[in-house]
Amino acid sequence: MTVADEGSTRFARLRRLLGGSRSRADGLIARRFQNAVALATAIQSHHSPAAASGTEAGETAGRQVFELGAGRNFAIPVALWLLGISRRTMTADLSPLLDPSLVATLFQYLRKHGQRLLDQLGPALHSKENQQRLNQLLTLPARTKIDLAQQVLELCNITYIVNAPGDLSNPLKAQFDVHFSHQTLEHVRPCELGAALRNANRLLKADGVCVHLIDTSDHDSDPAAGICQVDYLRYGDEEWRERMASGVVSHYVNRLRASQYPPIFEAAGFDILEARASVDDESLRAIESKRLPLAARFRDMAASDLATTSLLLVATPARGN
Repeated sequence: MTVADEGSTRFARLRRLLGGSRSRADGLIARRFQNAVALATAIQSHHSPAAASGTEAGETAGRQVFELGAGRNFAIPVALWLLGISRRTMTADLSPLLDPSLVATLFQYLRKHGQRLLDQLGPALHSKENQQRLNQLLTLPARTKIDLAQQVLELCNITYIVNAPGDLSNPLKAQFDVHFSHQTLEHVRPCELGAALRNANRLLKADGVCVHLIDTSDHDSDPAAGICQVDYLRYGDEEWRERMASGVVSHYVNRLRASQYPPIFEAAGFDILEARASVDDESLRAIESKRLPLAARFRDMAASDLATTSLLLVATPARGN
């Protein structure tokens, strides 16, 4: 079984476990945990924890991790700590987004489902040490949501900073074993993406890896209402800018397709180790049948590339950088 097959099998188990009735918040956290398993599997496949070591006297070996785009509840770095992937994580946002109430929601979700989530994982991710981490997390004695958020950050060794993605002034050169993001790079403007990745390269150790899960779908799609997952490909650049400016579109997305990311990584000094694209079948049918009219800039691209809704990309600094 390949790493991709193993990850897919784990996702299927988790979806069955978490299916049925649950709140929207629980559904979002469940999907983030599933995505954390994908990230963890990719990191394990391409980076050995034996390559990482403590930097201070008395510290144990483990990966130093940098996350670009923490979001509001830190579900991904908490999950990677819980899965034994990270020893310490520095996570950065453009502006302070941490919401203690959402951290409390994450905590309650793990209190309800955490044990079953671990039980569904294979031996590579479910260990005695990870069980101990879950027990530590669920016995935090916080009395308020703010206390809880602070204690979660401290327990999981997460440091939160506010920093631009392409900021080259950060002094932490070659400090990290892993640089990752979760559904973040699609929100970075193409003119800024190269600088962000050059900074990632500078932050990584020579044998480090970057692992990025990129959501290449239309974030405002609604398949249940007949709006396919790549519906935004119908708009030309000017109309798309107008939709963003008017607030019709909920978030800025760059609309880069999966095939366009690897060359940007390579130009930033990376060698690509893995690029795993997920194609949405309904979107593919809509494109091939011409039910989805394409804007001019997309008409010469492969239908499968246009219908890709998720990309897991793993890279390492090119030798000689």
